[in-house]
Amino acid sequence: YPKACIEFAGDLGQQVQKSLALRNPTRGTLAYSRTLSGDPNFKVSGASICIEPGSSTECELSFTSRFTRPARGRLELKSSKDDGLQRSILVFDLESKVLSRKPQETITAKTNLYAPQSITVTVTNPFERDCTFVVALEQPEAQEIVIPQRGRKQAPPPLVVRFPDSFSLQHSPKGKKGPNGAMLVSVAAGTSAD
Repeated sequence: YPKACIEFAGDLGQQVQKSLALRNPTRGTLAYSRTLSGDPNFKVSGASICIEPGSSTECELSFTSRFTRPARGRLELKSSKDDGLQRSILVFDLESKVLSRKPQETITAKTNLYAPQSITVTVTNPFERDCTFVVALEQPEAQEIVIPQRGRKQAPPPLVVRFPDSFSLQHSPKGKKGPNGAMLVSVAAGTSAD
């Protein structure tokens, strides 16, 4: 059974590092071999480690999030003494948690009131293989203005006016229509598309 669950919490794309303290309470040297399974974005330094009697050391772990969904992994540390016989196995579950999504770029647009302006957004594929990206538009909920109505005897209910959304997504000839008005854009590894 896992001894503990180590959580890697950070922003999307940020590398989060953790140190796992290991102690050798025995009279002989302990050698740990490390096995890492699960999501390939979990990394551990080195394949093995030796701890002298009565001393301690740290096992360095890191994770870089590529997606907002949680990623899971497992670290197994198998210990053996000088005689080569296996003594124990320490198991740790690894789990990621994305706290926020920082923008890759901020695009500023200036225009006159009610004058539409088009902006081309370039999608860059940072991964080592071809990918299809879902391009969706998120914006704050439109503001509403409540205008009270006047009447002689009984005032009618107030008029609620809702501002239209400031931004809209126009599909590129290179993209395909996706769910909920989103656009699907296929980008080869290490390249960009508009």
